[in-house]
Amino acid sequence: MLLSMAVAEIGKITFSFLDDDADKVYFDGDDFEISITNSRFAEIPDFAPLTIETVLFLSESRDDYIDVDLLSNKKVGSIEADSLTLSGNVVFPDTAGVIGVRIIAGSPVDMTIGPIPVIDSALLEPGSDYGMAITGVAVPEGDVVETPSFADVEHLFDTPDSIVFVRDDMGSITFPPGINIIDHREQLHWLPDALNIEVDGENRDFFVEIDPASADFLAEESAVVTLHNIPFTEAVVRRSSFGEAAHEESPEDERATTTLQIAEETAVFEVDGFSRYSLMDTRTDRIREDFVDSPSRDISLAYHGGTNALTVRVPEALRGTVQLFTLRGELVYESDENISFQQGKTTLLLEDTVLPRGQYLGVFSGISAGGQSRRSTQTIPHIP
Repeated sequence: MLLSMAVAEIGKITFSFLDDDADKVYFDGDDFEISITNSRFAEIPDFAPLTIETVLFLSESRDDYIDVDLLSNKKVGSIEADSLTLSGNVVFPDTAGVIGVRIIAGSPVDMTIGPIPVIDSALLEPGSDYGMAITGVAVPEGDVVETPSFADVEHLFDTPDSIVFVRDDMGSITFPPGINIIDHREQLHWLPDALNIEVDGENRDFFVEIDPASADFLAEESAVVTLHNIPFTEAVVRRSSFGEAAHEESPEDERATTTLQIAEETAVFEVDGFSRYSLMDTRTDRIREDFVDSPSRDISLAYHGGTNALTVRVPEALRGTVQLFTLRGELVYESDENISFQQGKTTLLLEDTVLPRGQYLGVFSGISAGGQSRRSTQTIPHIP
């Protein structure tokens, strides 16, 4: 982020970290202590007033900073030769950036140095921001939170333990150790939209996804996915593009499906990299008997792709429900229960469900006003 600024200041002023923070990423209350060295400090007499102010650099531009008090219990040590120390406890800002300092010596020298970012050039590595005094790192508030908190992770350039992103009551994505959070921290801003965990029993959406365009530092990693409140016991995992609903033509992900385990309404599976992974019910237990094509001559079903509607023809007034399955047994549509079907044709708009071209298994279950059950299982056409 600020390598060009560091190079510009080498030879003028140098910083060395004296605190025990491993990654130099600071959170609220963290101890902060640095040594500052500059040849001009020798010009400052002991009696001259000396002040160090903190700023927060927001980008590589030397002019892109804000004045903000980032240290409580601030202490400025006396000058020894050409060095002094600054210490205190970090006050976590609302904005991410790099801590900087402005050094002001009063009369008789009237000297101001900076503001300049706190960067220990001895720690800098090519292509990394390690060695900079970074603060304000956080995932914006939203449905998904990280655990452990970034503040409790010892080294955010190379996480020593697993990082888990959790959506309460829905599920989680667990990443193995070795994630570099800080060198990709700008992507955290997009994470509430880029990382989704969805368990929607009403609309039968069960998926996780990470946008590879805006959060590639996570999308390229392997992970373990957990989804809660899964209302079926046998399923396949299909992969589709970020933001794209899966369907029976979507490719089955071999690793996810082979590692899939469902127990006590919780599904767990492993993935290699991300787009969207959808858990799709094979419904083997529930509809095994329905795979025998047993149409009723006086009940017919047809799907019309042009209007995204299902037509149901019945010989008498019935109350019931309609389900559509792929020929592999995956439930793709289920109507409300106890719908009133009038004698003749009833049209049901599928609204959020759009079926790709192909054949489907339709199951109609109803009951007449006199209490007689009517049922039909039939292969239905997809009419353009």
